[in-house]
Amino acid sequence: MRTHSTWVLSCHVLVSLLLGCAAFCEADVPAAFVEGTPFHAFIDAHQETLASGGDPALGNYVGLFDEGYTALLLRVHLIRSARTSIDIQSFIWTNDECARVILYELVQAARRGVKVRILVDHVGSHRNPKQLAFILSLSPNIAIKMYRPLARLGAPPLHQALLDLLLSSGNNQRMHIKTCIIDGVAGITGGRNIGNNYFNYSLHYNFKDRDVLVVGPAVAGMTASFDEYWSARQAVECRDLRDVARQLEQGVTRSDPGREEIYCAPYFTTLDAEADDGETVKRALLATLAPAGRVEYVADAPGRKRRFFTGLGNNGRVTDALHELFEEARDSVVIQSPYVVVNRRLARFFRRVSEDKPGLRITISTNSYAAADHLVTYAANYRLRPRVVLDHGMEVFEYKPYPEDFLTYLSNAAELEAMAKAEGIKRRPYLSIHAKTFVFDEDTTFIGTMNLDPRSFYLNSEDGFIIEDTAIAQRVRAGIERDMAPGNSWTIARNRRPIFLVNRVLERVSARTPIDFWPLRSTSGFELRPGKEPISSEHPNFYKHYKDIGNFPGGEGPSGAKFVVRFLKVFGKPTTPLL
Repeated sequence: MRTHSTWVLSCHVLVSLLLGCAAFCEADVPAAFVEGTPFHAFIDAHQETLASGGDPALGNYVGLFDEGYTALLLRVHLIRSARTSIDIQSFIWTNDECARVILYELVQAARRGVKVRILVDHVGSHRNPKQLAFILSLSPNIAIKMYRPLARLGAPPLHQALLDLLLSSGNNQRMHIKTCIIDGVAGITGGRNIGNNYFNYSLHYNFKDRDVLVVGPAVAGMTASFDEYWSARQAVECRDLRDVARQLEQGVTRSDPGREEIYCAPYFTTLDAEADDGETVKRALLATLAPAGRVEYVADAPGRKRRFFTGLGNNGRVTDALHELFEEARDSVVIQSPYVVVNRRLARFFRRVSEDKPGLRITISTNSYAAADHLVTYAANYRLRPRVVLDHGMEVFEYKPYPEDFLTYLSNAAELEAMAKAEGIKRRPYLSIHAKTFVFDEDTTFIGTMNLDPRSFYLNSEDGFIIEDTAIAQRVRAGIERDMAPGNSWTIARNRRPIFLVNRVLERVSARTPIDFWPLRSTSGFELRPGKEPISSEHPNFYKHYKDIGNFPGGEGPSGAKFVVRFLKVFGKPTTPLL
């Protein structure tokens, strides 16, 4: 994030305490459509190229956005540029500063005549019936739906939500898709939900994520998928939720702050100005767009899994597409995923891949203990890591919370740290991988919402773009490989215990029991020794170049969090299919 002045803490507290989602005073209503933006100019200049000639996979432009502030700038500019329609789908929609900025812009777009449709997963999002009723009252051009709302309420009591989640078949299957479609011609997908963590505004952890922007005929597939979800029985109008309906019947009377407090100076001042600045938009957003080879959008159908509670049934469209890409890979697959949870079903698939393609190299960039955002999921990763590294021969690199290129992706770290310190937060803000990306060989890339875990592969609804383009594949791969470099990640490899073979046998036996009791791990984290060159973990001199730093890279000394991870490693096996 490019803040050019010191943030004001009192402003942060003021905005955080607001009960509403955004500022929607009548004085803020735009008089007409926004015309002549840099995005409009790009569309007009490439009109002929964008014509697909009947094949929607051709004639598309692709841009990649790895840095959080730029990803927020992209969304604000595109929303301001919308002429006819905006469709947004998200797994998580929080009630924080960045979420309120995006919602504010959506309301302003609706008031100038743009049709706005918002579809969010009920479990993952902020729920407030008064707030929802208020937003719905602002413009007839705004429609909001919840995916699989629990107990048919916007904000169900905890006991009702848990009962509905446990007893209603299919409710554990959630909509993990994240899209933003502008006028049916530009579409964004990737790892980012709507909240501070995804755009470099969090005082705790900020996600190192990846968005792909596609402009062209391939976006029609994204629109078709959104329409499929919008009309699905699992998507319920917020007006039809019982507590929201009551609020609408009672009438909505609210007084919200004005625009100047949503773009609270200097909190979002730079963003507000740069979203309308032609040169900034061209340099930061449009200059990254490049013509791509073949581009295909793929998304799972609503409610794609049918079995009771876990829903682990047939594969979805995205899982089938990725299976096919793995089977077509010739030399290498590079993966970036916040979680690496390979249960038995995923293990069978990877075993088949390794048997069919013994020379296929699979490398994975994921989070370390110190960079993880979810201890429960990291505990499963910790428990199953020997299977990934030793049984399937995958090379795993765990991301550091404060990597060597920390300021490249969190340029406002000093401001965030000062604010965190002022609020009594002990740990300074750190980075955590959230990107979901697969690069096959040197020519095909999948960017979307798919984690390397059973919930993504076999339970939730996911989406993404498959891009067959050598230049894009090489660029994405180079970025992931930079994240896996010794200055940015620790290497996970076999440890050097003299009783390694005996230990591995006992570890395998323990892993097959309901309680994974064996305490010793066959893998460990390693850090490059000073003055040594990085080499493969399979190299005979690996242990001369790297030093063993234990099972919890970045975790200094004993802690309650480590105890939780160890406890879940022993007793958490039944939860693996749900992660």
